Amino acid sequence: MVNPEHATQWINAFEAKFDQGKLWGQEEWGRILGDYSAVTDIPPAAFPEELIKAYPSAKVILTIRDEDTWFNSVNNTIWKGWKMDQTPPGPLRSMLEALHKYLWRDDFETYGREYFRRQNDLVRKLMADRPGDFLEYNINQGWGPLCQFLGKEVPQEEFPRKDAWAQFKKDQEDKSAVDGVAAPSDVHA
Repeated sequence: MVNPEHATQWINAFEAKFDQGKLWGQEEWGRILGDYSAVTDIPPAAFPEELIKAYPSAKVILTIRDEDTWFNSVNNTIWKGWKMDQTPPGPLRSMLEALHKYLWRDDFETYGREYFRRQNDLVRKLMADRPGDFLEYNINQGWGPLCQFLGKEVPQEEFPRKDAWAQFKKDQEDKSAVDGVAAPSDVHA
């Protein structure tokens, strides 16, 4: 989940990349990511070239899945949520607007699959000369490959699995039930 205080910085990153053709370096990324040891999902996933260049010793995990499964998941969570969104005006809403504009031209149903293919291909290309720092990983593989890649012991507990769509749908229903006042959620599609 995006730190709301960072939303304006993410908007600046989107505009620098997509409107100005400027790739941020470690100094710019440090303003958002300085206190973090890892990033995941969107919005960071929209900046693989910049982040890989800014953090050349970072390990990179490309979470892969079937294109149709990914498309249906994003369409039924992130995109549907955006279309139903009641985020009040402000930096977080502006960041979400930028995300949808720049990643799939405000039309996920038409351009989402293109984004998926282009993004995965780009990450593979960027990491081609660093195979020891790169893992293509499907969560159905469980702990094994992930822990081996990170040099960690496999936990005793089962690999966590969560039905993000069911939780997302419940959260949306809860929002509607309280007249559009957003309830907190820990769902990350």
